[in-house]
Amino acid sequence: MLEAMAEARALNESGEKGRQFRRCLEVARDNYDRLLAELITAEPSTAQYARGLADSMGNHLTELERLVESTSSRREM
Repeated sequence: MLEAMAEARALNESGEKGRQFRRCLEVARDNYDRLLAELITAEPSTAQYARGLADSMGNHLTELERLVESTSSRREM
Protein backbone atom coordinates (compact mmCIF):
# COMPACT_ATOMS: atom_id res chain seq x y z
CA MET A 1 0.00 0.00 0.00
CA LEU A 2 2.70 2.48 0.95
CA GLU A 3 4.72 1.67 -2.15
CA ALA A 4 1.67 2.19 -4.37
CA MET A 5 0.88 5.49 -2.65
CA ALA A 6 4.49 6.66 -3.01
CA GLU A 7 4.47 5.77 -6.69
CA ALA A 8 1.15 7.58 -7.18
CA ARG A 9 2.51 10.67 -5.45
CA ALA A 10 5.66 10.60 -7.62
CA LEU A 11 3.56 10.20 -10.77
CA ASN A 12 1.38 13.11 -9.69
CA GLU A 13 4.40 15.32 -9.03
CA SER A 14 5.65 14.58 -12.54
CA GLY A 15 2.25 15.53 -13.97
CA GLU A 16 1.19 11.98 -14.84
CA LYS A 17 -2.39 11.16 -13.88
CA GLY A 18 -3.09 8.46 -16.42
CA ARG A 19 -3.60 4.72 -16.24
CA GLN A 20 -0.55 3.93 -14.07
CA PHE A 21 -1.50 6.62 -11.55
CA ARG A 22 -5.04 5.25 -11.29
CA ARG A 23 -3.74 1.68 -10.99
CA CYS A 24 -1.49 2.68 -8.08
CA LEU A 25 -4.49 4.23 -6.35
CA GLU A 26 -6.57 1.09 -6.93
CA VAL A 27 -3.86 -1.09 -5.37
CA ALA A 28 -3.46 1.27 -2.43
CA ARG A 29 -7.24 1.50 -1.83
CA ASP A 30 -7.62 -2.30 -1.98
CA ASN A 31 -4.84 -2.81 0.55
CA TYR A 32 -6.15 -0.02 2.76
CA ASP A 33 -9.61 -1.61 2.82
CA ARG A 34 -8.06 -4.96 3.76
CA LEU A 35 -6.07 -3.31 6.53
CA LEU A 36 -9.22 -1.74 7.98
CA ALA A 37 -10.98 -5.12 7.88
CA GLU A 38 -8.11 -6.67 9.83
CA LEU A 39 -8.12 -3.85 12.37
CA ILE A 40 -11.77 -4.53 13.13
CA THR A 41 -10.84 -7.99 14.41
CA ALA A 42 -7.59 -6.96 16.16
CA GLU A 43 -7.11 -6.63 19.89
CA PRO A 44 -8.20 -3.16 21.05
CA SER A 45 -4.78 -2.23 22.43
CA THR A 46 -3.09 -3.15 19.14
CA ALA A 47 -5.76 -1.67 16.94
CA GLN A 48 -5.75 1.76 18.57
CA TYR A 49 -2.23 2.68 17.47
CA ALA A 50 -2.59 0.98 14.09
CA ARG A 51 -5.91 2.71 13.50
CA GLY A 52 -4.26 6.10 13.93
CA LEU A 53 -1.66 5.22 11.32
CA ALA A 54 -4.33 3.79 9.02
CA ASP A 55 -6.41 6.97 9.33
CA SER A 56 -3.41 9.05 8.30
CA MET A 57 -2.76 6.80 5.29
CA GLY A 58 -6.45 6.92 4.39
CA ASN A 59 -6.40 10.72 4.40
CA HIS A 60 -3.42 10.78 2.03
CA LEU A 61 -5.06 8.20 -0.21
CA THR A 62 -8.29 10.19 -0.36
CA GLU A 63 -6.28 13.29 -1.29
CA LEU A 64 -4.67 11.42 -4.19
CA GLU A 65 -8.02 10.02 -5.31
CA ARG A 66 -9.43 13.54 -5.46
CA LEU A 67 -6.74 14.40 -8.00
CA VAL A 68 -8.16 11.73 -10.30
CA GLU A 69 -11.68 13.05 -9.79
CA SER A 70 -10.64 16.62 -10.56
CA THR A 71 -8.79 15.49 -13.68
CA SER A 72 -11.83 13.53 -14.85
CA SER A 73 -14.11 16.50 -14.20
CA ARG A 74 -11.92 18.79 -16.31
CA ARG A 75 -11.95 16.33 -19.21
CA GLU A 76 -15.75 16.21 -19.20
CA MET A 77 -15.98 19.98 -19.61
